[in-house]
Amino acid sequence: TVEQMDHFLQQRDDCKLEVRLMQVGVITLWNGTDDSYLARADASHLSPTALSVRQRLESLLPVLIHQEFNPHVSFSIDGSSDQLLSEQNMESIRKAAQEGADVIVSGHYEIPGIPDQCRPL
Repeated sequence: TVEQMDHFLQQRDDCKLEVRLMQVGVITLWNGTDDSYLARADASHLSPTALSVRQRLESLLPVLIHQEFNPHVSFSIDGSSDQLLSEQNMESIRKAAQEGADVIVSGHYEIPGIPDQCRPL
């Protein structure tokens, strides 16, 4: 029960807790500006909303928090063209991820005052 779990976790002794999530929807979090891998996340249970996915991405790429860098978050499924991440897209993202599709959520930003030829490739 929840009460038993709460009691167990409140003990002061060290403990080990293993959790197995069922029906996970693994997505890849990507730095879309530098074209680099950041992490994987679960869109089914741990990050089920666009807001929670965005917050996870912001924790890995803090520049996305600052509006001066014109941040935006997009996603693609199995190499499709990028679409802006929104709550309306989350059901299709979860479904595709649970079915094993390659779902990539990318954070993009611009560095103000740097000419295009100096931007990362």
